Amino acid sequence: MEKGGVGLQIPDYLQKSKTFLLVVIDFDGNYLFGNELFQQKYSSIDKDFIGKPFQLTVHPDDFEKCKQAAFRCFTNEEFSTVCVRKPGPSGDVFLWTQWEFSIFKGADGNPVGILCVGFDITEAEKAAIQVKEFAEKVETILNEIPDAYFQLDANLRVIEANNLAREQFGKIGTQVLGSSIGSILVGSSDNSEVVKLKKVLEEKRFASFEYLNKSLCTWYQASAYPSGEGLTVFLRDISQDKRRCEELEESKRELDSTSRKLESILNGMSDVVWSISLPERKMLFVTPSVQVMFGLSVDESMADSGWLEKRIFDEDKEVVPALFNSVQKVGQFEEEFRVIDGKGLIRWVSCKATKIADGSGRAVRIDGIIRDVTDKVLAKKQLEKARDFLAHTNKVAKVGGWEFNRLTKEGFWSDMVCCIHEMPPGFSPSIEEALRFYVPESRSVLENALKATFETGRSFDLELQLRTAKGNLIWVRAIGNASYNSEEITGLFGTLQDISEPKRNEEYRKALLASIPDLLFVLDSEGVFLDFKAEIDDLHTDPSLFLNRKTTEILPFDIATRLVNSIKLALTKRTTTEVEYLLEVNGRERFYHARISPLGTDKVIAVSRELTEIREKELKLSESEQKLQRTIEAIPHPFLILSEDFVVLDTNRDFESVFGYSKEEVVGKPIDFLIPETYPKGGTSALSRRLPNVPNFGIEDFLPVLTKFGTEVFLSISSSSFISGGKVWIIAVLQDVTKLVKTQERILEHNETLREIAWQQSHELRRHVANILGLADLLKNLTSEPDEVKQELIDYIILSANQIDDVIHKIVHQATKGRF
Repeated sequence: MEKGGVGLQIPDYLQKSKTFLLVVIDFDGNYLFGNELFQQKYSSIDKDFIGKPFQLTVHPDDFEKCKQAAFRCFTNEEFSTVCVRKPGPSGDVFLWTQWEFSIFKGADGNPVGILCVGFDITEAEKAAIQVKEFAEKVETILNEIPDAYFQLDANLRVIEANNLAREQFGKIGTQVLGSSIGSILVGSSDNSEVVKLKKVLEEKRFASFEYLNKSLCTWYQASAYPSGEGLTVFLRDISQDKRRCEELEESKRELDSTSRKLESILNGMSDVVWSISLPERKMLFVTPSVQVMFGLSVDESMADSGWLEKRIFDEDKEVVPALFNSVQKVGQFEEEFRVIDGKGLIRWVSCKATKIADGSGRAVRIDGIIRDVTDKVLAKKQLEKARDFLAHTNKVAKVGGWEFNRLTKEGFWSDMVCCIHEMPPGFSPSIEEALRFYVPESRSVLENALKATFETGRSFDLELQLRTAKGNLIWVRAIGNASYNSEEITGLFGTLQDISEPKRNEEYRKALLASIPDLLFVLDSEGVFLDFKAEIDDLHTDPSLFLNRKTTEILPFDIATRLVNSIKLALTKRTTTEVEYLLEVNGRERFYHARISPLGTDKVIAVSRELTEIREKELKLSESEQKLQRTIEAIPHPFLILSEDFVVLDTNRDFESVFGYSKEEVVGKPIDFLIPETYPKGGTSALSRRLPNVPNFGIEDFLPVLTKFGTEVFLSISSSSFISGGKVWIIAVLQDVTKLVKTQERILEHNETLREIAWQQSHELRRHVANILGLADLLKNLTSEPDEVKQELIDYIILSANQIDDVIHKIVHQATKGRF
């Protein structure tokens, strides 16, 4: 493999050498020639290298190294040696080769390229690398070990030292390498440590000893080994071990002391500490307190590993198997249950047990402690009861708690606060989210209060309006306080109460108080005016003159005395007292009625009502009643006042004189008792028919009534009705017309008699009158008749007239018989 007759210039033994590789490379880095061994070794890369770059058979990292060697040959015209890596048979492994580069000249003596002669040094390189790596490892180990390492020559001078030795002993101002070991050890004053090292050197035998380096104030463990150069010495800092040994000894002493204290503590404990083996379940230990808690001696408890189960209350017996199961599975047990103590009483105990294992993890025993927690359990139940009561109270009062953390910006709302906002339980907003619930006016007030609390720590108590999540507008009372960490304000906490109902009630009370015309005063037990509600014009004295002053200083003495006595009586008897008094206000005497009621334990509220107009009206009414009574008594007939259902309300004296009933006997009775049985409803129906429509009326017929003695009398009733107080009242004047009725009856009877007479005698009169009329007509027409005939007619007329007279006399006689 050659180009341009280069092979002619190369000796034959090099071309056919089995040891040396030979190539010629032109100044452009391309192959000009390669001997047989080179072609054989690298034929797997290319069958013909002539004209191709040398990089085909060189490791990439060695390219520059080859170029530099060729450059030195060209510039200095001398040999240059370089080690490069060449591809191995498999192509993925490179082998080390060593090459000599020199200028290669042609037949004309001019340089044509670089002559490279090389051979395989892979095994030698490997060995050198291994030696180097081993040396580096040894050096690394020596530098990493916790001991200071020194290599000494036969004169005990340091010829080698690791980093720790140089760092540690170089601090004392000693140059480590080349120094004698004695100057480094700085041990005892007699240099006994150096003597010991010389003995090792002489006897060629290992030795170890401890010594104190006075310069470093450090204890060392020195280990010396004979070596080819002299001695190998290792110094280990054992100061900490020394201290540990001392501490261990001290710990042992403390442990002994602690054990004694522990034994004393265990013996003095009221809790029962016990230990039981596994899996045998044999008692290993129990404290004497078992005697107090369970009434068992230590010996009895140690002899009976089932003593605890026998003392457990029947309903809690399952706790024993639960104890062993829990300890076996999770390694511990904790439970509260009931036991029977030494006095036979039921007690609550807390039992804690832990599994103890050996080095292999096998459980070997259970250690436990039993504590009487009866008081705690009962207190817990009381606390739970109190918490339930508090929760119920909060629910009734609609009060909840809140908190905000200034550092985390997180908030907390209790369930009641969530309920007030109509949010689900567990909702915990930030301050910004919480503020959004409030109406603008209240939000501004609350923001200022929060800012002031954060800055100054000042608490706040506000009544605010907010709109709930469901859009309901409510009133709340917000109380806030600052929470501190040392002296720094870290957050806020407080309460929130729904006061919508109390607010409505307060507005109602204000409206109610405003609508009450009475004077209201708050006084203490000594009669000092504390507060009032009244119009200024209605007061006896200006408020600035009577507030915080005693009644005796403001009011007339007799009135003030009676008020103070009533106040003391109201507070003593816890009842309401009443006082009436006459007081001049604005130049006019006014009459007042005061009701005094307890307000707490040392105050009263006095409600004073002016009754001046009422008293004046009552006086006028009394006068009117007297006049009415006199008027009623002056009426000359029986008089009744009736209700609309005809019940007697009042009478006069004439009623008793006519009917025989006193006022007390008839008042409250229906008027029916006066009506005879023959007319059971006549009187009342006559009245009732006219009452609804006629305010004043009389009854046309005379009404029969009965007196107390059963005598029937006839009445003429004149009545009037009026409405007062929504009721109908009837005034009835009863006139006794019994005599008139009797007279009328006789007249009617006489008239009946006259009718009968007239009916009986009317035909007799008509007969005689007809005779007279006929004779008179006949006499009138007899002008030519003699006087005797006329006289006879006249006689007949006179006879008929006398007959008429007889009939008249008979009628008068019959009528006279019926006269009354």
